[in-house]
Amino acid sequence: MAERLRLHLGCGATRLEGWVNCDLFPAPHVDVAFDVQKTWPFGDGTVAHIYASHLLEHLSDPWAFFSEAWR
Repeated sequence: MAERLRLHLGCGATRLEGWVNCDLFPAPHVDVAFDVQKTWPFGDGTVAHIYASHLLEHLSDPWAFFSEAWR
């Protein structure tokens, strides 16, 4: 089985080594750009850890975020 991912969501300007750094907009320090309130570009059961500091307060639909995190 492949190693499961560690996602750093809403990374902003902070890059964490050993994590997949994700944000809404592409930037040099962002590995994957996507909207966390829509379908995430990772398969079911492929994520082991999610780090999302100061992210939830910026979401208009936090339940969509939690639904994808659960998937």
